[in-house]
Amino acid sequence: MSRFFVPFPMLLISVIIYNIIAITNDSAITALDATLIQLPMVSGGKWIFRVGDALLFFSLIMLSIEIIKSTKSSSAALFNHGLSMLLLVVCLIQFLLFQNFATSVYFLIMSMILLDVLGGVVVTTVSARRDLGVGGTL
Repeated sequence: MSRFFVPFPMLLISVIIYNIIAITNDSAITALDATLIQLPMVSGGKWIFRVGDALLFFSLIMLSIEIIKSTKSSSAALFNHGLSMLLLVVCLIQFLLFQNFATSVYFLIMSMILLDVLGGVVVTTVSARRDLGVGGTL
């Protein structure tokens, strides 16, 4: 089961969810602003948790998993980085060309994918260098 998730960019799940929201609604902004939870605070204010907030929270969890996965220095991890780069390009095209994708929520998801690509390459490089250093000198 874990072998399936290594080459699979977890942030793709967030992008698929956003695509479903954007395609099934005339206005993605209206759909993302829908209130999920509204809680009164001790201060007298109200904490409003919206659909867009939930998607960003879920995306942060997926980004954390991606960073943990990037510590492996295998060919599957390199394939994962390549797929993440491809996902970034697709997201950038959607962001620039389609009206329902020009939102702050989608921009932040796209930024998380960029962080995944950059962080994954750096972490994998450092891990590979450390793994090579354990066996002796180069």
